[in-house]
Amino acid sequence: EIRPVLARFIGARAEDLVFLDNASGGLNAVLRSVAWRKGDILLLTAAAYAVMPNTAAWLKQRYGVRTLRVEIAYPVIGPETYLDPVRRALTQLTPEERAQVRLAVFDHVSSYPPAVLPVTELARCVKAETAGRALVLLDGAHALGQLRIDLREFQ
Repeated sequence: EIRPVLARFIGARAEDLVFLDNASGGLNAVLRSVAWRKGDILLLTAAAYAVMPNTAAWLKQRYGVRTLRVEIAYPVIGPETYLDPVRRALTQLTPEERAQVRLAVFDHVSSYPPAVLPVTELARCVKAETAGRALVLLDGAHALGQLRIDLREFQ
């Protein structure tokens, strides 16, 4: 059984691992399991995995979810390349809108353009700016095998 081996490799419990056909299916499964309400906000960066805009459109049609798409200015200079625009986008929301940020999705390693995102700091930023209400989904599909991963650090 590969589950215990992989669990040790990524710092997880074997019983918490689920194998899927592909990353897109996994993202969709998680996004469709959220108890969305009309007016909820989904935060994405412009570098989000390609399936995300399609899923966001489906969420809008099905539940009335709004997407807050954060543009990123390249080249990547450091963590602030991602942190500053995300923080700015959140602080520009009204307090009522901030309370409606239901989920933020970040790639650990983005596909296009290829970059390692400061996911721990991004998650802290989202939690701080939404008073801990927003969930954070970390897409680590491209990080596996490229970065040291210890999922215990993300709890």
